[in-house]
Amino acid sequence: MSAEPAVAPRTVFLTPALRILVETALALRTTNNRRLAEALVCSEETVKSGFRRLSGLCGTHSRAEALLH
Repeated sequence: MSAEPAVAPRTVFLTPALRILVETALALRTTNNRRLAEALVCSEETVKSGFRRLSGLCGTHSRAEALLH
């Protein structure tokens, strides 16, 4: 029986804007574009774009996965 090799966690360095997005999403316990845009005083498209960048950096497929990364 062979076990799959453990994968070391990847360090992801966030821009200040992405860090604020992550911190706000965690504080508000939501990934809702409208709620985050209102809290961050930005457009919903900016929030969507931020989550796309975050998912790309983390190599994840969902917002929840990216936030847990």
